[in-house]
Amino acid sequence: KKLEINPKVIIVSMLVMFASNSIASSIEPRIYNGESTRTQDWPFMVSLVIKNTTSKFCGGSLIAKSWVLTAGHCVQKITEGDFKILVNASAAYSNDQELIAVERIYRHNQYDQPTRFNNDIALIKLATPSKFQPVEVLAEHSDQDDPGRKTVALGWGVTDYLPALFGITSLDLQQISLPI
Repeated sequence: KKLEINPKVIIVSMLVMFASNSIASSIEPRIYNGESTRTQDWPFMVSLVIKNTTSKFCGGSLIAKSWVLTAGHCVQKITEGDFKILVNASAAYSNDQELIAVERIYRHNQYDQPTRFNNDIALIKLATPSKFQPVEVLAEHSDQDDPGRKTVALGWGVTDYLPALFGITSLDLQQISLPI
């Protein structure tokens, strides 16, 4: 079954999260100095959570009512039944959240493992559509993605990198403005 993606859709959504302690212990964080942000500012942000818990192990973006964009390393060693998607999850204890089962994982077929992160991208098909609005995408002829323009990176990534402790992650969603 081939997945078709409209090439005109450009998503300016940077995912900032290292998937597990084993990955976090072997690489250095690439984005840091973010600040906490509010749930209502980024309702399309999702967490990948271990089944039957709310323990986050990665982040992603709701790009359509039934689709999540995440990093390939987040779904490298996991199956659809092992985790769920927590939508509108920027606050660790928000009441307005949605927990959705995963129907299918599509990882880039040329992902080169977590040593270099080439093609580190994956799509997750949700079992049921989300009630939340997906991230807005850019128009075909927009200048919003021109080099040098600013965009926002979001995630629950490592906020203090201590190799002996595998890094300390934030309970609240972090944001930072970065040049494209």
